[in-house]
Amino acid sequence: MSRELVSVLSDALDDAQISVFWACDLLFDSPNQLYFWNGIGDLLLDGNVYTGAGELIAVSEMQESSDIAAYGAKLTLTGIPKDLISIALSEPYQGRHAKVKFGINAEGVYTAVTVFSGEMDQMNIQYGAETITISLDVESRLIDLERSRVRRYTHEDQKKRFVDDRAFEFVTRLQDESLQWGS
Repeated sequence: MSRELVSVLSDALDDAQISVFWACDLLFDSPNQLYFWNGIGDLLLDGNVYTGAGELIAVSEMQESSDIAAYGAKLTLTGIPKDLISIALSEPYQGRHAKVKFGINAEGVYTAVTVFSGEMDQMNIQYGAETITISLDVESRLIDLERSRVRRYTHEDQKKRFVDDRAFEFVTRLQDESLQWGS
């Protein structure tokens, strides 16, 4: 499947020298939102300050197809000091939003587009001698389509979702009702 490049990115491809980068938005509960990019130093992009992680951050291969299918991505942070692991262990992350952006630096102008967005799913932590590696699986929101929905068409089930709704209140009584149709 192909995509059209955003005009700013396609215009930058004509420049004599460009460099590409990845940026990740990990939108934990406020104020603990994290923004990383695979460069050095801080980067101001879309009103957010991205912390440079250099080669310490990796983004897995991302897939897409013309079918309606749920694909995911894996973000890996390596070289995290052991004293910061408590933040990763204590912060609720499942179901929080994450974005992966692909960007171009053309003559000092940084531009990025979102190439994947989804919800954080599984975090794996590997302990090393001095540092820690964290791998975070981000799943497409389409994965929610595969989850079964258990719903009953009863008055009680409807009351759980909509307290004032009386749509199913008389359904059980209708089962024993005898109705005359026509003359």
